Amino acid sequence: MPKNTDNINAKVEEHHLMVEEVLGGMDIMISQLERRITNIERTLGIKTVDSKNQINILQERIESINKEHGEGFDLGFNKIKNS
Repeated sequence: MPKNTDNINAKVEEHHLMVEEVLGGMDIMISQLERRITNIERTLGIKTVDSKNQINILQERIESINKEHGEGFDLGFNKIKNS
């Protein structure tokens, strides 16, 4: 390999290692923040809810609203779309 290519490869590898170090540090910070949040929630007596469960609840509410008001929403949307 030419010398120039070796130099570029070395710089890319060095950059890659630096990025890995930053990402590793971010992982540590996120873990620490999650522990702090958990401790705060525990202290305040906040019940944590799984985010997937929250999404399911939100989707059910949206479906319920659409069933109740779906036609009205569709008519309003069609008026806007056709004007």
